[in-house]
Formats: sequence, structure tokens, C-alpha cells
Amino acid sequence: MDNLKQKTKRSIVWNAIEKVGVQLIALLTGLYVVRNVSETDMGFIGALTIFVSIGIGLVDLGFSTALIRRESNTDEEYSAIFYVNLLISVVLYLVGYFCAPLISDWYSIPELTDLARLLFLIVIINSLSLVQIVRHTKALDFKYIAIANLVAVIVSGVVAITLVHLGYSYWALAWQQISLRITKTFMLWVIKPWKGLKLNPRFGVVGELFDFSYLLIVNGIVSSVTTNFFTVTIGRVFPASILGHYYTADKYKNIARDVITPTIAQVAMPVLTEIKEDKARQKQYYRKFMNVCALLIFPALLGLAVVFDDFCVLVLTEKWLPIVPYFRMLVVVALLDPFNGLANQILLVEGKTKQFFFSECARHTLLILSAYLCFINLSESHKAILEVYGGNAVINIMIAASFVAWAVCLSLKIKFMNGIFKYSISEMIKDVAPYLIISVVMVMTVWQAKIYMDFSPLPRMMASVLIGGVVYFIGLKVIKCDILDELSILKKKKIKI
Repeated sequence: MDNLKQKTKRSIVWNAIEKVGVQLIALLTGLYVVRNVSETDMGFIGALTIFVSIGIGLVDLGFSTALIRRESNTDEEYSAIFYVNLLISVVLYLVGYFCAPLISDWYSIPELTDLARLLFLIVIINSLSLVQIVRHTKALDFKYIAIANLVAVIVSGVVAITLVHLGYSYWALAWQQISLRITKTFMLWVIKPWKGLKLNPRFGVVGELFDFSYLLIVNGIVSSVTTNFFTVTIGRVFPASILGHYYTADKYKNIARDVITPTIAQVAMPVLTEIKEDKARQKQYYRKFMNVCALLIFPALLGLAVVFDDFCVLVLTEKWLPIVPYFRMLVVVALLDPFNGLANQILLVEGKTKQFFFSECARHTLLILSAYLCFINLSESHKAILEVYGGNAVINIMIAASFVAWAVCLSLKIKFMNGIFKYSISEMIKDVAPYLIISVVMVMTVWQAKIYMDFSPLPRMMASVLIGGVVYFIGLKVIKCDILDELSILKKKKIKI
């Protein structure tokens, strides 16, 4: 038990180092890149995101999750999945290459043809790293993944800044993503080489994994579509500049969220798999993961939402101020993301793919319906009116609808978890509500204080962060948060990483 605790803490530490480091470097890179590219350039990349996401999901086929939850895998089985991933990625790239003109015509943006053919290379490059990531994740060995990602984001940042400086606009953004994947894949194969790649793979494992993963495949495709459906419909209805605003707001929301959510979720699955026979202990670990997520995600996202206007003026320049209302709405939706992710881990560890799929289908249905009502069902005359007067309002209504969809999805997953161990929605609320209440008090305090801060953006943002941090820390002391005590113990023990 102590060994698992040590491995879990070490994994969380390395995951945190990776996520904080990657997002910080990405943020610093973005300071230069976003200042020197146009909203339209960002819109071009946003328009193609859905197709890249679908390609990556199709290549994986849910096999990564299936391999992690298995008790053991042989090199012959890993080799089989490696070859299958590579073959599918090549086929998908060829399909994307020849469909690129159709995508360009659909958006009425001629530049997308060549841009798509470059970006779709990500699908092939990414396929070469999937098995390596699975092997390290299953062993709770996140050190090498962290090193690979940190090196990759540094190299890609240098590439992006150099190309933007040379005037390559949206091509710089594309090469940033390509160089990121190339470097990450290269590092995963170099820093801890996998010498078990076989020429005689056991392809029978594909059928065995497919019995578990086929619903994950369907959900992955549909999830990629619905996740990017708003981006596609905004690009279809509104000018590329508005799409650029939404895409940039979503990008910065992801930077803030991805420091915390994947850090916990990626560690949770192998840990919960290792103790899945002990339901009481599994529930104990699950609730601990929930508490850590709530402790971190609520103040981080809500606090950033309060100071994001100053951040935009200070860092991105005033031309990007239109992204502020989008960002604040998206952040509220993102509050549910880590809890959905943890619920996913429990359902998948226990092989409850049908329950997982049903919950996700409810979310996808609500998301597509809201997008249809907001955009696709608009007449041409209404589109013109919305473009001038109500585009922001419609997009914000759409984001609010996505919050409802995520809430329904999470409620269903918690209900299905009762078949694994007794954990109700009321228990979840009891676990996370104290952190949410303290975070809301923090936000209200900072918002009120900003009224009296007649400063320039930098000192106002620094003062807001300081006030928010003090209020939140005092709140944690008031509720006697035991996680602070555990973090203090972890610091004293100096866990070896």
C-alpha cells in the first residue's frame, strides 16, 4: 500500500511538473505569437482542428485505454498495436490529403487546402508515440513523458517564434504543431528506447482489445466532432476573425485547465486499476482525487476568469479583448471537466464501456442540438443580423448549453458508479462544495476590490492575484482542509522523483 502511495505521489509530481512547465512555456510562446498573428490566422488553424482531432482518435481506436487497464501486455502485443496504429494513420492521411480541397471549398477559404495537407501529417507522427506513452503510463513512469513534452514544447516554441518573426503568419502556427509532435515522438524513442518492437507481432490482441474499445472508438469520433462542432459552425456562419476570437479563448482556457485536469486523470487510471479488487480502497483513492481536483481547479480557473481582461491588455494587446467574454463562459464549463474525467477512469477501469458510452451520448446529443438551434437553423437574413448585433450572445448561449450537457453527463456517470461502489451525487457535492464556495467568495472579493483599483493592468492583476490567494488560503484554513496537511507531509518527506 505504501509503495502505491509513493508511486502515486511521484507520478502526480512528475505530471504536475510536465503540465505546469508545458503550459507555462506555451503561454510565454503565445505572448509573442498571438501578438504578431491576426485573428484570421488563428481562425484558419481552428477551422482544421476538428479534422486533426478525429484523425488522432481514429488512429488510437481506444487501444491505449484498453492496454492500460489490462493486467499485463507482451512486446508482441504492443508491436501489433504499433503497426496497426501506423497503418491506419497513413490511410487517414491519404484520405485527408485528397479531401483537403473539399474542406477548403466548404469553408470558402482557399488557403486551407495546402494548410490541411501539412497539418494532417500530425496524425502519422502522433501514431508513432502512442505505444510508448501507454507503456510509461501503465508503469506509472511519467518522468520520461514529462521530459519529452517539455523538450517538445520548447523546440516548437522556438520554431513558432522564428517563423512568425520571418512573416509566415498561419504557416508558423502549423509548423509549431508539427514540430511539437516530431520532437515529442523523437524524445520518447530516444530517452528510454523500447527495444521490444517485434517483426512477428501477435495481431490477435487487436480483436481482444476491440471487444472493449469499440464503443470508445465511436465515442472518440463523436466526441471529436462535438468538441469542435462549435468551432466548425462558428467558422461556417461568421467571419474567420470571429472564429479566431473563439478559438483563441478556447486555447487559453485549455492552457489553464490542462495544468490540472490531465495531471490527476492520467495518474488515476493506472492507480485505480491496480486496486480495483479492493472497492473500499478504490473509493478512498477516488474521493481523494476528487478533492485534489476541486482544491486546484476551482480557484485557478475562476481566479483567472476575473483577471483575464487585464491579462489580455497586458499580454495579448487590446485587439484581443473580444475573447474575454468567451473565455469567462468557457472557464465555467471547464470546471466540470476534471470530475467527468475521473468518473471516466472508474467506469473504464471496471469495463463499464456501455454505461460510459450512454453518458457520453447524452452529452453529444445535447451539444449538437444546441449548436443546431443556435447556428445551423438560422436563415440567411438572421445570420446577417447576428453577425452585426448578436453573434457574441448566440455563442455565449451555446457555451451555456454545453455546461448543461456536461452536467447531465456527469450526473449519469455518478449514477452508474453506484454499481461499482456506493458514491452518490450528494456525496460528490459534499466533497467539492467547500472548495467551490471558497472560490466563489474569492472571486466576489477580488471583483469588488478591482472596482477601487485605479491602476494600470500589471499592478491591478498582481494585486488581484494576491488578494485572491490570501482569501482562498484563509478559507482553506477555516474549513480545516486536510489536503494542506498532506501536502505539508509530502514536502517534509521529500518524495524522490
